[in-house]
Amino acid sequence: MVNFDSDQLLTSNKGEILNLIILERRNECIDSFKAWFKSSISNDSDLINKSYALRSSLLSFFMEIEIPLERKIKEKKDFEESKAFIYSTKPAEPEQLIKAYDTLNKFLDEINLTKIDTKKNFDSRLVEDENSEKGL
Repeated sequence: MVNFDSDQLLTSNKGEILNLIILERRNECIDSFKAWFKSSISNDSDLINKSYALRSSLLSFFMEIEIPLERKIKEKKDFEESKAFIYSTKPAEPEQLIKAYDTLNKFLDEINLTKIDTKKNFDSRLVEDENSEKGL
């Protein structure tokens, strides 16, 4: 989590701080999925509580990126369905939980916050290909 007492925090811009907070929320959600899935596989008696913890972490993750997600998502119907599901207190099916998380995770990839495959594919031995990839 972000340490607000750190002197270094004052030199960071607000975008970087928010990015760290969003990534922390995503990590909490992944950890909740892990615990929930482990309980599901082992037929744990605590499965209901793990499901509630997962829904809570999904909610906090969604609340952190709700406004930019609404601006960026093309299908408003998809956004409204996800929002209605995430804010709902009704029991959820596993497929719904996974779909909601996928929507949020895809958004983070689209805005390059979690994208890891950024390497351009070109043969560096071909100077013209390298120049065109670098915009020269």
